[in-house]
Amino acid sequence: MLHKLRDDVQRETAMIEERGDDAEPALGWVLEEVMKLRAEDDQAVKDGKRESDREHELHMIESDLVGLGKPDWLQVGVALGSAQRREMLAKLRQRDQEARNAMAAGREEFVTAAGDWLAGPPPLDGPRGTVRVLPGTRWHCRLRLLRSRS
Repeated sequence: MLHKLRDDVQRETAMIEERGDDAEPALGWVLEEVMKLRAEDDQAVKDGKRESDREHELHMIESDLVGLGKPDWLQVGVALGSAQRREMLAKLRQRDQEARNAMAAGREEFVTAAGDWLAGPPPLDGPRGTVRVLPGTRWHCRLRLLRSRS
């Protein structure tokens, strides 16, 4: 909802500038109010307080919009959103990014270890004292030679 409001205000601003008018976008003041309320709520949550009850402010904005011809798609409460939810989502995004970085580092370690393991000779004795080398591999021929010498 907030992105649509921003897009509409930017589109209307561009059309006004193209015409060379000095008018303000019709929903520009709504965007300013929503951004001001969001900033206040975000600061309150950062300070460890609860976000304010915005029922009265939202009602005032909605009533002002009715007189100006409110668009059907606009819901100011949805555009305002919840500061606690935004903070929680920001923490989740940060945690996700940290996990992605750790996974990339772990992948490099795994590839290096797997390469070292594949480059080395196979173990001659398995857990039960049997040779675990597949026939037809390069190590199978070497083991046959080693066995024939002993």
